[in-house]
Amino acid sequence: STGRAIIQGNSYALYWGNKFSVKILMHACTCTRTLNLDWPFGILQAKSWTFDGSIKWKNLLGYAETWDSTVSYGYDGTTEMSTGLFYPRFKGFPVALLTRASVFSQDWLKYSSYTEQIMGVSAGIVSDTRHDLSYNITWRTLQDPSHMASPSIRKQLGHSLLSSIKYTFKIDERDSVFRPMRGYAIRSSTQVAGIGPDNKLLRFVRQV
Repeated sequence: STGRAIIQGNSYALYWGNKFSVKILMHACTCTRTLNLDWPFGILQAKSWTFDGSIKWKNLLGYAETWDSTVSYGYDGTTEMSTGLFYPRFKGFPVALLTRASVFSQDWLKYSSYTEQIMGVSAGIVSDTRHDLSYNITWRTLQDPSHMASPSIRKQLGHSLLSSIKYTFKIDERDSVFRPMRGYAIRSSTQVAGIGPDNKLLRFVRQV
């Protein structure tokens, strides 16, 4: 005799002929809360080193979300800190929420006589279909404490603000993401910057 299977939700019923039947109930659940720590230290070359640290906490609130924070410090005065959240299936919709806040500072006094600091916040929605949408706001500050910067750098001193929205349209009909043998993929991104009243906003439209 032959067998057949009936699948309904998380229940799997297997029937073999007319005499025997086996019903298997499966329940999918999110893994328990996990905390990962990583603190690598690297030496790139003589008189150059970096220290990096990261913390990743999964399922803190019980929604399968992932929280992460990173910090990086280098011998050349580079400092970078960021924290972010990945929230899958946001509010029950087939989209994932991505948010990140970051601070970056670079000391260029040894090479170009200026310092740079960048602070930014971004938020995006990644869908399971073909549409992604994100917003980014970044504040950049250039300073010349030595008063020896080049004329091109002095023209950029002070602050500049990037406020942009980005839309991505994507189609992926490949049989495999890693080793595709047939199918096609299309990806198009449009970024519009200059959203806001500040006169120092960077304004442009970019199509990729």
